[in-house]
Amino acid sequence: MKNNSIADQTCSDWLDIVWASYENAFVNAQMYGALVKWADCERLLGNLQAAKRYTRIAQRLKTAFNKPVKEGGFWMPEKNQFIYWRDKDGTIHGDNLVTPVQFAAIGYGVCDDPAKIAKILTQIQRRMANEKLFHWPLCFDSYRKPEVSAGNWPFPKYENGDIFLTWGYLGIKSYAHYNKDLAVYYIHKLLNQYKKDGLSFQRYDRIHQQGMGSDILAGNATTIAALYSDIYGIQPRWNRLIIQPHLPKSLQGTQFNYTLRGIQYNVSLQDNYYQVRTNKHVTRANQSFGISQMEHVLRFYPGDQDSCSAVIACKSSDSIFLKMNKWDNNTISFNLKISKNCHLSFEGLQQAGQYAILINGHKAGTHKARNGLLHIQDLPAEKCLLTLKHTF
Repeated sequence: MKNNSIADQTCSDWLDIVWASYENAFVNAQMYGALVKWADCERLLGNLQAAKRYTRIAQRLKTAFNKPVKEGGFWMPEKNQFIYWRDKDGTIHGDNLVTPVQFAAIGYGVCDDPAKIAKILTQIQRRMANEKLFHWPLCFDSYRKPEVSAGNWPFPKYENGDIFLTWGYLGIKSYAHYNKDLAVYYIHKLLNQYKKDGLSFQRYDRIHQQGMGSDILAGNATTIAALYSDIYGIQPRWNRLIIQPHLPKSLQGTQFNYTLRGIQYNVSLQDNYYQVRTNKHVTRANQSFGISQMEHVLRFYPGDQDSCSAVIACKSSDSIFLKMNKWDNNTISFNLKISKNCHLSFEGLQQAGQYAILINGHKAGTHKARNGLLHIQDLPAEKCLLTLKHTF
């Protein structure tokens, strides 16, 4: 960062009266997330050299970030947390369990070590329970006096311990993969607070949890945004809609409508049973998937990726029912129901792979994937179980 040390008494990120300087873990975690997305954008634009470069830089950042502080990284093993920043002279700062730093490290993926994640989130939850807080504070312990503006004393006060809601989405994102029940618990806590005061405050006092400040922050809504993106798993992409839930038992059976690019999707979520219905087509799967739809074309993507897909094309008046059973490197299996013949295409398969085609368990031929592409013209069955098995 531009400032070299706390002696400069200037900030380098959103916390504008905390003197985070030089090597800032919060900014580095955000930079990692940006580099991953940047690399993917370059790949989509066809610049594979740039994509590889940004991926390589991201990996170097990730490796350095997770090293212990004694080796130049941000991880402090004796406290089971990431420090906030390091001055140019190597002095360590911000070992007071700063929540946006921990959540950014986990939420943006720069820290994906299950052991570290468990240590961080267990510690945070223990502190939350002890204080009976309805939302995460900016930090759990006090900064040292030279690390923040003098007006932040005594602790907790303002950015030295008060509760800001802006980073709620990162908290939910972090807990959704670790303990989805806890993630939903804090969404409920926020909704309860909304019923009391409309969340119409800039922040909340740490001790009494009373609303403070008149400049209401739009970030107060980010926890609810995370309900959709990380609990319901609704994640729009440039070319598809991703369904990737982390659903606790309390939300089994959730249904809602979601509109993307003029198409209304009715989403139904059960444990390992996800369905998306439009006015024309129905798609079901027992794992995360992506879909895109045109009038007579349905494209299915297994998981959260777009290099591998199945494309089903039918007459414009027909509807498609697709239930995906399995998709891995060796087997693709799904139930298909359509009123008339359709054309199937598969993209991103194993290069020059040979696939046996089975319809309702009976072999119906063998097809060879060329450059990862495989086509099945005029599938005769109106209702069938279609299986592709990779033979070599």
